[in-house]
Order: sequence, then C-alpha cells, then structure tokens
Amino acid sequence: MLITIHSFTPSFHGQARTVEIGILHDVDRRMADAMLAQATRLPHRRIERNAPYGPEDGVTHSLKRHGIDNGLANVMIEIRNDLLATPEGEEALARELSQLIRPALTSLGMAPAAGEGQQDA
Repeated sequence: MLITIHSFTPSFHGQARTVEIGILHDVDRRMADAMLAQATRLPHRRIERNAPYGPEDGVTHSLKRHGIDNGLANVMIEIRNDLLATPEGEEALARELSQLIRPALTSLGMAPAAGEGQQDA
C-alpha cells in the first residue's frame, strides 16, 4: 500500500477551491474507490475524486513510480491547507482521514494487525 498526503491552497489564481479533501488516483483506483465509498462517514467535508488535481495535471508520478510499478494499491490524499492551520485542525483531519483509510484497507483485505500503524497519543 502506498498513501501520499499533500496539502493545497484554498484559492488558486483568484478562484476559491471548495473541495476540502481530494482523493487522487491514476489507473489503479482500488484504494481511491474504497476511500470514496467511506466518504459518507464525513458528511461535513467536501470530498472529491481527482480534485483539485488529477492525473492529467501530472501529479501522480509517485503513485505510478512507487505504487503502480510495484503492484501496490495506492492513493494520493490532498487536504486544503486552511484546515491544517492549527494543531487542533491537524489532529481533527488525522482522525477524519483514519475514518476513510482504515475501512478502505479492510475492504481491500489490507487491514493492519492490531496495534500496527498506530501512534501513541
């Protein structure tokens, strides 16, 4: 599994970006589909596929090189950076992303073992 996480500006060339969390993929859409299937867990968030960027923008190089080329399910997560402006915002987004990632991994048969991949609070 390869998951990359990035952030993006709330506006670009004077245009507001309404998407809050982007779930990006290239030709392998397994993880993106599984995460988007969980989006109803976060009804207060605007979550979109391949937004604010997509493969046509050339942003999936790492997914292709390290994920697809190695047969790994993969996804790029983009978070609007105004949501990450405070430690509280960062913590909230980490919890929210977990609500998308963990069930997605389970649905793909890739759930981590108990305690694996968990950080101490």
